[in-house]
Amino acid sequence: MTRCKLSRAKPFTFGLGLLIASPFEILQTDKIVYFVYQENRLPRRVYFGESLPENPDPLYLGFSVAHWEGEALVIESSGFRDETLLDDSGLPHSDALRLTERYELSKDGKTLRGRFTVTDPKTFTRPWTTEVQYRKRPGFEIPEEVCADR
Repeated sequence: MTRCKLSRAKPFTFGLGLLIASPFEILQTDKIVYFVYQENRLPRRVYFGESLPENPDPLYLGFSVAHWEGEALVIESSGFRDETLLDDSGLPHSDALRLTERYELSKDGKTLRGRFTVTDPKTFTRPWTTEVQYRKRPGFEIPEEVCADR
């Protein structure tokens, strides 16, 4: 039996789930948006109508709140555990990390543009922003995958 390469890995902060070419699904209710990532199967919850806590208990994926600005979904996150990484190249962050995400769907509904602004005064000299585009894959569902099956 081969061990799953992610079975002992700690989850990444937002980055691995959103900046690599691995599929994810977005599910929305009236009060919560769920991001379900194929990597590590982590469900990320983003709450509408709430404020970021001042002193949250640190979480691997942080604590996230959302609101709409016109057609853009805006997500603010903080409260990240500082032992996670921002991306698969090993980019670190501190417990002061704040993340702002903006998502906008193209007019034809086939492309989702994501813009991520990272603010972490303990790690970086100034905020930085990156953008990515996701292509909709009609009918795609994250498949069942069990590491022991490999």
